[in-house]
Amino acid sequence: MTSEKARRILKIAQNLGPSGLIKSVYNSKKYTGSFASLITSKRTTIDVAAVSNITVNGVCFYGLSPYSPITANLHRSLLTTSRDSKFTIDSPNTPVYIGSGSKINVSGNLSIGEGSRIGDRATINCLDSISIGTDCSISWDVDLADSDFHPITIQGDTKKMTEPIEIGDHVWIGYGASIKKGVTIGDGAVIASDSVVTRDVPERSLAAGVPAKVIKTDVSWER
Repeated sequence: MTSEKARRILKIAQNLGPSGLIKSVYNSKKYTGSFASLITSKRTTIDVAAVSNITVNGVCFYGLSPYSPITANLHRSLLTTSRDSKFTIDSPNTPVYIGSGSKINVSGNLSIGEGSRIGDRATINCLDSISIGTDCSISWDVDLADSDFHPITIQGDTKKMTEPIEIGDHVWIGYGASIKKGVTIGDGAVIASDSVVTRDVPERSLAAGVPAKVIKTDVSWER
């Protein structure tokens, strides 16, 4: 772990305070079986169904931002899971961060890869399957939903209500963007702010607009 990462983690721990640390340790042990896998802010509420599974291989900071730890006390964060659902975080070397005010509802299978960061007030509704790769940067106020939540019939053709979302590695999703059901976003792609993504985005492409369209290719980005 680099000194910068250690500094950020220490700052977050200091911001939690004694009561916050106790609550965080309790939540982590109760829901993951480990004392320090799921580090939660003081304003994080967890509602986990009896027959569901949360697995954290490494560390996940929930309701906490690596950039502005103070926001943890400004917004209430929520994590809910339904019966037979699975929420998996694989971060053995680099923590996953899920920002303050984020609301995640898992009724299917949700997975987040190593080093990915989700900004404040993000919303994820997973009824079927949502996978987020490694080293992704998902900005604030982003919405991911793999379902329409209601069946829709157009001219006698009933559309699939729920389809998986797949987000590759090292994907950057700009603030306010919305990712809809059935979308696959390739490795290294960039989604512009406030875009509504309804179709697949190839790797290393820049997509923008409502609905989003590929406007640039051979794109690269860095944190």
